[in-house]
Amino acid sequence: MPVFALFNGTPSHSGLKDEYLDCLARLSNDSPTLRNIVKQLLASGTDWRELISWAVDAGHRDKYVRQLLSQILRDLGIRRRKTGAGRETPQEALLLLAHTESLYGEKAESLLLGAYRASRRRKAVQLDAGHNHETLVIL
Repeated sequence: MPVFALFNGTPSHSGLKDEYLDCLARLSNDSPTLRNIVKQLLASGTDWRELISWAVDAGHRDKYVRQLLSQILRDLGIRRRKTGAGRETPQEALLLLAHTESLYGEKAESLLLGAYRASRRRKAVQLDAGHNHETLVIL
């Protein structure tokens, strides 16, 4: 259901902006008041980027406000990114997965995960061995 269908009558846009900034001053992502105000602002056509801009202009940290709004938007079922956004899986990795699945069937995922962890441990040991560990003795 679109967010704008959730509310029939909403307070004035500037009034919602003031309430939004007031709630941010108390900063809590599980605040039902903040969630409701964000829903109302989105329903009235306010872009989420504008919500971030308002908060930053009011002196809140950009990174924290983005995280807070992202959590609220996710809880409301609104995605900021397109489905599938992120790193593309390399073709070599898909080939390795297909080969491992053909050999081991349903065990392939856990075996590949185990191989990944073993590789990380080996790399950590190699890095650790490359550093000279000098001990400082204080008398």
